[in-house]
Amino acid sequence: MSFNILSEEWDARAVMEGRDIRVSAVLLNYLPDVAALQEVSNKWYPILETNVGGIYKFTRTKNLHREGTYTTLIYNTQTTKLIEEGLEYYSVGNSKRLRSIVWGLFESIATGERYVVFSTHWDVGAERQWMRMTEAKEMADFCQSLYDKYKVDIFACGDYNASESTEEYQTFIKESGFVDAKNSAKHINRACKTYHTLFESVSTSTYESIDHITFMEQTKPKVLYYNTLIAEYIIDASDHTPIYIDIKLAK
Repeated sequence: MSFNILSEEWDARAVMEGRDIRVSAVLLNYLPDVAALQEVSNKWYPILETNVGGIYKFTRTKNLHREGTYTTLIYNTQTTKLIEEGLEYYSVGNSKRLRSIVWGLFESIATGERYVVFSTHWDVGAERQWMRMTEAKEMADFCQSLYDKYKVDIFACGDYNASESTEEYQTFIKESGFVDAKNSAKHINRACKTYHTLFESVSTSTYESIDHITFMEQTKPKVLYYNTLIAEYIIDASDHTPIYIDIKLAK
């Protein structure tokens, strides 16, 4: 799963009460093995640790400057082991709290298969398109370095702040050799826009999204299912809706 859960810092309407239960309910209802989260503020960490901590653990809560990292991963300890983790900064970006890659090497408890997932959050705004281009190229290089080290499936999840038609998204896809999960899923329940005004409905009239789960094509994991989650309780949780996939790892 990839889910930008909206920091309360950016929107006066984004009070935590009510949203905290909804975000926690998404995790507990869908029970992803790993969820890539963005905009996890210092207020979000204790809330999620209280509400879902019986099942989930964070890979990390601090960045390299000992600040709270707003880009992180949470994993299901009943199904998944964390083997190794790390954090990489982009060379550009408006905030070290936001603009990074938090990654984890995970192992399935049931099968022993290993895979890498990371969470990222590119810069936003037309004036920062050049930053997203740099982030796209650096992320592609980092994906290759992870594959060279671990030789496992890699899933690049997050809020790219760039839809499929943008130059920066296409640059990442071209230079990384990755594909978008929704373009190869055996079954798509819904693929649509993920960003919306808080407490308002999501437009399902467009295929394009700024939140993505992409993976390295050469390893060929099978994407069995893809869904953009737009239930009413989810719409009111954040100004982004989560995306969710079921996969069969490559052998």
